[in-house]
Amino acid sequence: MEKKMLNRRNFLQFSAMTAAGAILASCAPAAAPTTEEPGTEGTVATTAPSSDEAITIRMWHWDNFLAEGMQPVADKFKEEHPNITIAIEMTNYGEYSQKVAATIAGGTPPDVAGTIAEHFTNMAGQGQLIDLKPFIDSSNFSIDDYHPGNLSQNSWNSVLLSIPYTADGMWWFYQPDMFTEKGLKTPYEYWKEGNWTWDIASQLAKDLTTGEGVDKVFGYGGLGYGNYFEILPYLASNGTGLFDDGYTKCLLDDQKALDLYQWGYDMRAYSPGPDDAQSSTPQSGRVAQWLDWSVFGQVYAPNMNFKYSYAPPPASPETKNHVYCGDAPGFGILKGVKHPDESWLWIQRINEPDAIETVFQFTGTEPPRISMATDPELWARNEKYNESAIGYELTVARIEGAFYNTPKVSNFVEMWQAHNEELSLVWTDAQPLQEALTNANGRINELLKEADIDHDKLYWTG
Repeated sequence: MEKKMLNRRNFLQFSAMTAAGAILASCAPAAAPTTEEPGTEGTVATTAPSSDEAITIRMWHWDNFLAEGMQPVADKFKEEHPNITIAIEMTNYGEYSQKVAATIAGGTPPDVAGTIAEHFTNMAGQGQLIDLKPFIDSSNFSIDDYHPGNLSQNSWNSVLLSIPYTADGMWWFYQPDMFTEKGLKTPYEYWKEGNWTWDIASQLAKDLTTGEGVDKVFGYGGLGYGNYFEILPYLASNGTGLFDDGYTKCLLDDQKALDLYQWGYDMRAYSPGPDDAQSSTPQSGRVAQWLDWSVFGQVYAPNMNFKYSYAPPPASPETKNHVYCGDAPGFGILKGVKHPDESWLWIQRINEPDAIETVFQFTGTEPPRISMATDPELWARNEKYNESAIGYELTVARIEGAFYNTPKVSNFVEMWQAHNEELSLVWTDAQPLQEALTNANGRINELLKEADIDHDKLYWTG
């Protein structure tokens, strides 16, 4: 992923990019591998290769910048286990699930697969991932330090299929100097006084939108209809969700959903339009506030020539309840791999505290372990992180508050594609908002009839 141009919003809409490769190498002695007999998929084998057998473990992911953080971990792993080579291969986020399926069909799956949100539901719903409990039990790896909501996101029907390597979310970025110049309170200040809502965000966006042409400053970066990392927590903040509790129907025809989408649609008046997309990115300095992946609190730092800070996403004015994105990417083992035990050895190493802090120092991905994420001294040690004290504060608030996990339905990818096809017509003024939500609701309900569903909770409270 290009640090300056791409975020998760881009990933979700960026399906034509060719796969890029970034390879890290390290070596290790072979641990006891798993061999699978019919009916024993995912169990730990009793036979092992010779200790000097050379093994390559391929790990797939989509964030190129993550390689920088993984390299020191790979180097340490090489020292500890000189016979295993770890090859970390990056592929395009938009095509990730399809390419994983293609490797499985071709008999060449990557040994360790990155999992996240819709890609996890796709892989888990199709039975492509191995149950990790036997590996956890045999290695005495404790998951007690992980938030149950993050473990839930990486489980299917109560079977843990991947281990979170981070637990990041979406934050509201803003330029504090712009607020100071106009005598406005900042989003952070509104949050601390308990009044940081959609209405306040809209008024600030209006007050901060100034100028014309190349000198225009936009009060907000724009609420993207296509990014469910934004949409779903906002729905939850307004007291609704994408589905009812029993997964019997979609709720996009609910008034509470309409209220959210109407707010996002109205915010277009203060946001860059299609003609401004290239020249008015947050990095240009011409956007006063925007919502983005929290990891960019560190990734942005070398590329911004102005001060920026953070607050939580604003809450619904009806509830004033801040709901955070439940994004917790993990790593799992695909069925059919040749060396599942060595794959687990690498996953386990990635999740040891020293490795977690190493990756955090390089990339800003928040630690998945609660004891680490809530350690202010760990945040203070990260000198690359802009406003690390506020990053710590927001992370603690997310852990102790409410966050929304991606609904665990096997065809969620198709559902959100249907949603985006309908809502894109609204954002180009080709279809009324209510009609688009009604159409999207109907199409998702049809897909719901075909879905495999994990009837798990979507909301978790610390």
